[in-house]
Amino acid sequence: MLFGANFQKTIKDLAAKNSWKINDINADRAELLFDTAAGEQMLEIFQHEDGETLEFTASLQGGYDNEEDLPHEVSTMLLRRNWDLELGQWCVDEDGGQLFYTCAYNVVISDLNPEFFAEIVAALVQEAAEVEGMTAEE
Repeated sequence: MLFGANFQKTIKDLAAKNSWKINDINADRAELLFDTAAGEQMLEIFQHEDGETLEFTASLQGGYDNEEDLPHEVSTMLLRRNWDLELGQWCVDEDGGQLFYTCAYNVVISDLNPEFFAEIVAALVQEAAEVEGMTAEE
């Protein structure tokens, strides 16, 4: 599957094939929205500058201003969940000056096919929605 200059077309085709809603897309980034039991979940796909890697991310809602504000019990829970995840890993990501808990997965484009693409998206969205539901109860 060729991405490169065809990133937008490929993501649009895969989204349509899976009945996914694209919220925003450009030459190297796509934003998909999913309705989950925990509410709307956003998943972003970035094409790295090397042109060979895609990064998939699903972040929890609500950012933190600095590391001291991160709830340590949530950080510990996410680190423990990393052990059981087959696709993705939890990390702290910075965006717009705020810190977010993010479940991320990188894949070399040559290793990707439509089925694996759908599997990655489903796994990250499900994981983020599950954790979102757990942390919203606290």
